[in-house]
Amino acid sequence: MEDKHKEDAPTISLFGGNGLIGSEIAKALLLRGNEIKFFSRNKEKTEVMFPGKKVVEFTPENKEWEEEIDGSSAVVNFTGESIFKKWTSEYKKKIIESRVGTVDQIVEAISKCEIRPKVFINGTAAGYYGYDKITDLEMDEDSPKGNDFFGDLVYQWEKAANRAEEYGVRVVNVRTSLVLSASGGGLPELVSIFKTGLGGPIRPGNQWLAWIHISDEVGLVLFSLDNEKITGALNAVSPQPTTMAEFAKTLGRILNRPAKISIPATLVRLRMGEVSDLIIHGKKVIPKKALQYGYTFKFPDLESALRSTLSIP
Repeated sequence: MEDKHKEDAPTISLFGGNGLIGSEIAKALLLRGNEIKFFSRNKEKTEVMFPGKKVVEFTPENKEWEEEIDGSSAVVNFTGESIFKKWTSEYKKKIIESRVGTVDQIVEAISKCEIRPKVFINGTAAGYYGYDKITDLEMDEDSPKGNDFFGDLVYQWEKAANRAEEYGVRVVNVRTSLVLSASGGGLPELVSIFKTGLGGPIRPGNQWLAWIHISDEVGLVLFSLDNEKITGALNAVSPQPTTMAEFAKTLGRILNRPAKISIPATLVRLRMGEVSDLIIHGKKVIPKKALQYGYTFKFPDLESALRSTLSIP
């Protein structure tokens, strides 16, 4: 099959366009004039969110969606089952399949295209560096993977995406950290706890918390689409990581609520299960590659990011 790219094709194939990050990416792409072809397991929901836009039903059983990628200038994927649920062995399998399995299907579809996309932007996670222990070491895109479930998951996830390089497609794996958004993620729940006066850091408090404002998450995706020099992993994190204690102190100050109740890690584990390791053993992840290629963060510091997200001047 001839390997070529269609220079005049502005259409972007977007998977996960009705999710927290994907929906904001879609809005930004439409605002700048891109055409989007949505691929969704929940076709009706996506059609309601983006009326008048083409939505292709994306299911493993129905392979007709594969030919719809043909001719797109880029493929962007931000799909995956939520990790913020109580894990069972069966749910772990769902977490893996919804990420690695989905990417396998997308790359298979790319391989069949007559006119392949130039770039595949795949949303992964800063969990690549693992949450097996607390450390003050800085983690950049060249750091090794973690020796835990998270590290293994992201390794397999990105390995699946990187197969697209065999077909002449540039691949960028966006390693997302805690996303600060008023629409979802972990922040709204934290805010509700703080407003009751029961907020505070999760022990021990000196663990690092990698975070990013939703605007910069989207900004880095668009930056990756446009900058042909960016390949491989890209850390989507603020250039100013913070400790759990400092995060709680800052959030409490902005909300004008106390942040002195130190929450035992054992209680968090009882409530959240294995996923709690990502906030108990957070890593100091830095955006080395984003800064290297000249991305300017809109919200580099935590206070301005939280005030923007919560609409508090």
